[in-house]
Amino acid sequence: MRTGELSEEQYALVFEETETGVAAIEAQMDKSVGGSKAKRAPRPRKGFAAHLEQVEVVIEPETPAGCEALEKIPIGEDVSERLDVTPRSSG
Repeated sequence: MRTGELSEEQYALVFEETETGVAAIEAQMDKSVGGSKAKRAPRPRKGFAAHLEQVEVVIEPETPAGCEALEKIPIGEDVSERLDVTPRSSG
């Protein structure tokens, strides 16, 4: 056996120590999850009423200099909805 190589017994010991550590972590996670309050399932989000005005704003990233001719490929999208309230005018 060359210097720096592990024997079968050393591999078995390392594997056993790893299994013991993983089992301890899993037990700790089970204990912490079991003791906390059960979380409520998320409710599905309802859309806004159909009679409300909807404005869609698309924000495109800036194109760096020299990249104008390159094809843009979408890699993600964030969508959010917001209800703007306009105060009633008196009169």
